[in-house]
Amino acid sequence: IREENQIIEAARADAEAARAEAAAARADAEAARADAAAAKAETSSLAAKFEDFQRRMMTLETGSCSGASRQSSHPHYDNELDDQSIDADEEEDA
Repeated sequence: IREENQIIEAARADAEAARAEAAAARADAEAARADAAAAKAETSSLAAKFEDFQRRMMTLETGSCSGASRQSSHPHYDNELDDQSIDADEEEDA
């Protein structure tokens, strides 16, 4: 009977250890889910920022800041300053 009691106690200890391991695994899984949710939120935020950046770049590339519209959209734009900078570049090349 004493040997049987020892076997039963060992089995109970093993079962308790298994329950503790299962609880730890559940906690780890929950932490991983939280990390994944945070990463997904950050990815969504970055994607939205990138899409906004793309829209802004497309607006710039479609002419909102080129040619004649440059002067109207940027009142401080100076054609003469632009011409001078081109002349300075040509002098450096010579």
